[in-house]
Amino acid sequence: RQGLRSPLLFPDMARATARILRARAHGERVCIYGDYDVDGVTGSSQLLLFLREIGMTPDLYIPHRTREGYGLNAQAVQTRAEGGTTVMITADTGATAHAEVTLAQSLGVDVIICDHHHVPEQRPPAYAVLNPMEKACPFSFSGLSGAGVAFYLLMGLRMRMREQGQEPVPDLRHYLDLVTLGTVADLVPLVEENRVLVTHGLKEIERSQRP
Repeated sequence: RQGLRSPLLFPDMARATARILRARAHGERVCIYGDYDVDGVTGSSQLLLFLREIGMTPDLYIPHRTREGYGLNAQAVQTRAEGGTTVMITADTGATAHAEVTLAQSLGVDVIICDHHHVPEQRPPAYAVLNPMEKACPFSFSGLSGAGVAFYLLMGLRMRMREQGQEPVPDLRHYLDLVTLGTVADLVPLVEENRVLVTHGLKEIERSQRP
């Protein structure tokens, strides 16, 4: 974490991490909904693997690029809700999905948005939004990739788990290869946070056994 801003600079971080750990405690069904590009897939992978590492069994949904197109779609949200999902975490998508998030929340699905795209004037009515592009977000570096935002959620979860005395906690270095791949592939500027993540992530890729 050397040289990285605090995950608590995202205003909804405490709310997001508390909801996820509550879902873990109660055995709720969690679904990760990722974009289909490299950034979205590596963000989704981090979330999936980390939640598994802390004893959860999340579902994963990646929309089909041509049949469903970009972003949350109402049919997928409806299907996940009918299947028992109560928490949906997005990766690299959701910032503009006002109607779909409204639908999800009305069906009893709490949506936690991890995204880095420009946001509309009206904030989506999600349970929590983690997006450095939000005007009111004190996280002062807006160049994170979607994979970078997902990594910050992992940082926040790890921090909350340690505060609660839950040991051992996952080693986040093992996720830096995925963060690096998503960051480089999405062509975000390699400065500040991104430079730190990629510098350490390239070293992790050298050691990684991940296919």
